Amino acid sequence: GLTDAQVEKMLLDGFQFAQTDIQLRLQQEAVNEAQQLIYLAQRFLEKNGNMMSEEEIKGTKQRIQELERLLQSQAPKDEILAQVTLLNDFTRPFAERLMDAWFPSFNDASYFPDRSEWTDIAIADATVAVNAVLEFLGDDRK
Repeated sequence: GLTDAQVEKMLLDGFQFAQTDIQLRLQQEAVNEAQQLIYLAQRFLEKNGNMMSEEEIKGTKQRIQELERLLQSQAPKDEILAQVTLLNDFTRPFAERLMDAWFPSFNDASYFPDRSEWTDIAIADATVAVNAVLEFLGDDRK
């Protein structure tokens, strides 16, 4: 059988490799999140650039380029996630503005005049919203 020292070494090696595996997984998750955000931000620009200011377009493109640079240089996950946050924070206001333009009824309390109709209206609006998002993303699962 194995000696106590061999068992102890095997356990310590296992812990060491588990920590490395966790770090690699967290790094890959950051890369995946960044790649997905780059794709979505580029699609958003393609489909909605005509409704955005030049400053919004330029700022979005700059932040996308910085995120791509970090990915190419294999930057640490914390740097990647910080840039993901910057891009999200920069694009959120005009994404919300465009969503409000598409679905103004969600912000209008008078839209639900009769509470008994609320469920049917909400389901219909949710269906329209989901289909609009899928169309926006180019998804044909409608």
